[in-house]
Amino acid sequence: MQHDQMNESVKQQISNLQASYANGLLDKIDSLEEVWCTTSMEDQTSGILRELHRLSHSLAGSGRTFGYPGISTCAQGIERIIETALAAGRPVGAADGQKLSNLIQRLRQIALDDPDHDISDFADNLPERKTSSEERTILVVDDDSNMRSLVKARLQAFGVTVITAFDAEEGYAKAMTENPDLIITDHVMPGASSADMIAKIRRNQLTQDIPVIVMTAHRFDGEKDYALERDLIGRCGAIAYLEKPLVFEDLLQQVKRVVKI
Repeated sequence: MQHDQMNESVKQQISNLQASYANGLLDKIDSLEEVWCTTSMEDQTSGILRELHRLSHSLAGSGRTFGYPGISTCAQGIERIIETALAAGRPVGAADGQKLSNLIQRLRQIALDDPDHDISDFADNLPERKTSSEERTILVVDDDSNMRSLVKARLQAFGVTVITAFDAEEGYAKAMTENPDLIITDHVMPGASSADMIAKIRRNQLTQDIPVIVMTAHRFDGEKDYALERDLIGRCGAIAYLEKPLVFEDLLQQVKRVVKI
């Protein structure tokens, strides 16, 4: 494929992904609302709360990236309510429960209002030419299929082979079988977190030297969680901790530390 055709293909993929995200947004909100509305005070187990956290975290991480900053803001508010309840080991109280319900309705209204979308950060500044044909493989792990595909499309424009995984378990399995040059992973996923996956990778002699970049929408009271950053980089050995909404140039800068593109 000629270079300009390749770049046009990437832009088309990104446009298609934006449309796919918009089309599936109400379904994501429906899933969040269904879990919350069918859960009584007595049924608020830690498992239910963690599922609510996972769903809101996914919306928070991808919303702004796909042109819905209001989605990110509301979803982060839901995350904070759930995180407070989980930290205290108790159900979400009546007052916070009403706030959570209001935030879900606000999510729906934002999705229905169809705001002006812009994900130009991912579509702009494509490479001027394809670099070395030396085979390089990057594994992208994220439970959000749109985010996986978006990062994959942009990295492939640099001539990189990109493989993907849905969660930490699949990510670890593919790290074992594919031996990628780099792993880019979300932090909060179904089941194990990125920290759990990195720990397994570091304990295995076959995978222990693979560099890992962690992406997350996690905030602490609305601010970057520096304790989590220190934990992921210091204890777990990630090479970088990037906040969502993801700025592709920031990701690319970290990728270039370990992969020649």
